[in-house]
Amino acid sequence: MDLGSVFSTVSERLSGDKGEPGSYLAVKISSTAVIATVWFVKDNKVIVGQIGSGNIDDPTWESLLHATDQAVSTALKDEALPSAKTIFAVPYDWVENGKILPEQQASLRRLCKEL
Repeated sequence: MDLGSVFSTVSERLSGDKGEPGSYLAVKISSTAVIATVWFVKDNKVIVGQIGSGNIDDPTWESLLHATDQAVSTALKDEALPSAKTIFAVPYDWVENGKILPEQQASLRRLCKEL
């Protein structure tokens, strides 16, 4: 599988055009951890930045916020991203019928606002 073409397809869909895509912050949330990284496509090559992670110690909002802050702060440590788009990967139990549950959408909005 050509990973570059996968990322290019994703970035084209997100940017809405076929031009040089911008940068993206990818955040994967699981029940026990958050992983974040910055990536972009340049000259048909995928460039992935530093990967940050944070542990979710208990199932509370504060633990999720702390883990996400730790992961994103590490991922963005050496990056200047004034207009990065964020892509979230969420736990399967946050999704029903192909859509993120409303209460989890609220959590994602709150994460974005507070971070």
